[in-house]
Amino acid sequence: MTPSDIDRVFGRGRLRMVTGEHVEVYREASLPGERRRYTKRFLATEAGDFRHWTEREWRILARLVGHGIGPVPDVVQFDRGAADRPALVQTYDAGVTVDHWATLLPVERDGMVLRHVFEDCAHWWALARHCLIALDAIHELRLVHLDLKADNVCIPFGPPDFEPRTGQVLSPRFDQIALIDFAFSLVSGESLTRALPIVRQTEYDYQSPRLLQALEAGSRGDLMPTRQLDWRCDVFSLAAMLRRYLPDPDSLPEGTWTLRALRRHAPWCDGCSRRTMPSGRDSSGRTSKCLPCLKRLWPTPISRYR
Repeated sequence: MTPSDIDRVFGRGRLRMVTGEHVEVYREASLPGERRRYTKRFLATEAGDFRHWTEREWRILARLVGHGIGPVPDVVQFDRGAADRPALVQTYDAGVTVDHWATLLPVERDGMVLRHVFEDCAHWWALARHCLIALDAIHELRLVHLDLKADNVCIPFGPPDFEPRTGQVLSPRFDQIALIDFAFSLVSGESLTRALPIVRQTEYDYQSPRLLQALEAGSRGDLMPTRQLDWRCDVFSLAAMLRRYLPDPDSLPEGTWTLRALRRHAPWCDGCSRRTMPSGRDSSGRTSKCLPCLKRLWPTPISRYR
């Protein structure tokens, strides 16, 4: 890890986080042993005035905490602001984002280096399981996150007193997983007065078609499709995130536990030893040829047989 990576994940100095122009997020300075805090406030920009979304996020967090929902950050304070300063909401650190676990933290197991922690099968399944538990908790209140992605899911690390360069073993605490960024979340059926300022993301397709259609209708003033959104939007986004971090057998070194597990449970092509898609199995369901091998063997387009 570079010094900047270490500071971004483990640092205790004040640091402005990378965000869009409409919002400001700072990691506040803290002492060793003190819980880190993050301060967030929405701003007025040329694209529009987003300042009222700060109070909305605080109200949603307060409702979740008040109902005893565990997988959300604890609120430190809410400041309504004044004419000369925008409102702000401050929360305690919820942990390392899934994105940072996947991009900034190198992983070594059994003497082999993996691309990220989720390339280990057990960690991938733990991410899936605990994300579903977290979503189930907020969905009980009919709350839909609507922006579930690797930046908005946090997993604390253990041990709590971990310090870089000390030789300690670092591990993700999936049982303490938390969801963050609830400003644009929705209570299904609530009476909205304005469209949610969620934009279509092109980095990867994690937004459900129903959500995108509702946002398009909302931009035209029709908020009914947005009010009708429900938990299925979040499950779609979770599936997209999990697929993004699905272990790739082609990149795993021979002999790793994850590769052995994949070969034991997934169907494999008997032509090139790659995992097969369902359409590459024979009629009995046994392992057969993957699509690339079938295309090489059959001149007829394989799509005609689907």
